[in-house]
Amino acid sequence: MRGKIVIVLYVLVMLLGVATADGAERLHASQQRVAIKNSFVANLLKLHQLLLDKHPVTKKTRSGGYANFPDFYLEETYLFKDSDRVLSVVQHEKTNPENLHSLEVYLHDEHGRVIRDYSASYLPNARSAPVQTLISLHVYNGDYHAFRTFDAFGTRIYERCEQGDTIVMQFDEDAIEDILHGASSPANAEPYQSCFKNLAETASEYLIPR
Repeated sequence: MRGKIVIVLYVLVMLLGVATADGAERLHASQQRVAIKNSFVANLLKLHQLLLDKHPVTKKTRSGGYANFPDFYLEETYLFKDSDRVLSVVQHEKTNPENLHSLEVYLHDEHGRVIRDYSASYLPNARSAPVQTLISLHVYNGDYHAFRTFDAFGTRIYERCEQGDTIVMQFDEDAIEDILHGASSPANAEPYQSCFKNLAETASEYLIPR
């Protein structure tokens, strides 16, 4: 009987060790994700300031909030001084102005069209890391304007093609999986090809905002 008890105790110890290691691994992965998100925000703030230093701008200000958090943030929209193009939109918490609530930054080509944009946003009651980080890459093919959106980890989560004010097609993360790996993918058919040609398949070189 004593031998059986020893074996049971040994198995329990082994299982506890596995569970502890698994928990530690998940915690480490979670900490890594938080670090990547916060690094993304830090670099996005640097890009925002770099663009402000480089371009003359005008600023528009308004207040905003939510049902449970009225008058929560102060929003500043920076526009190029010689046009109505938006350079960036920044929101800070009103009661804690040092706390960033959200940030959007837009990069333009020589024709004034958005070619890349970044954003990050926090929940009103959570500050450990942004709840959302986005990178969108844009392309213009004739009358088509298409973009692909990725998160800070490089995961492709959304894409859309527009013709004027009309949405020609759009795909969420699940549909994108079918495009990338499905047997009946539209990726090789029209008008998908005409919409998205020359648009990068990954955001790897833009994971650090620039």
